[in-house]
Amino acid sequence: MFTRLSKNKDTVLREANLEEMYNECANSYRPNQKKKQPALLDSACEANFIHTDLVPDLKVEKCKLVAIYAANNIFMATVINFVQTKWFDTDTDVKFYVADISDCSIVLGAGFWYSPITVGDKWETKPD
Repeated sequence: MFTRLSKNKDTVLREANLEEMYNECANSYRPNQKKKQPALLDSACEANFIHTDLVPDLKVEKCKLVAIYAANNIFMATVINFVQTKWFDTDTDVKFYVADISDCSIVLGAGFWYSPITVGDKWETKPD
């Protein structure tokens, strides 16, 4: 499985000029400390990712090797772990590959946005 993921927002914006597709101002809970963490909403990404620092108390599971590539086909990492957790107060399980590939602690990919999750007022925007 190959997952395309932008290394950072500026790289993708420079390459694809798709600024309207990106929104760095979302926040998500840090599971056990309920501390808000920045999330990158990356519609070009094919999976969800979470930083290793956020998962020590979650049930980390092994997965088949997943090669992570940037939008410009540069290899970034190989992922071997994932976590699956409930999204906020919904009954929906969301799968996150565990990888330190972004400045943001959480990367939400297209798979997240095409899922039946309704986030409603759970998101806050970052002031300009």
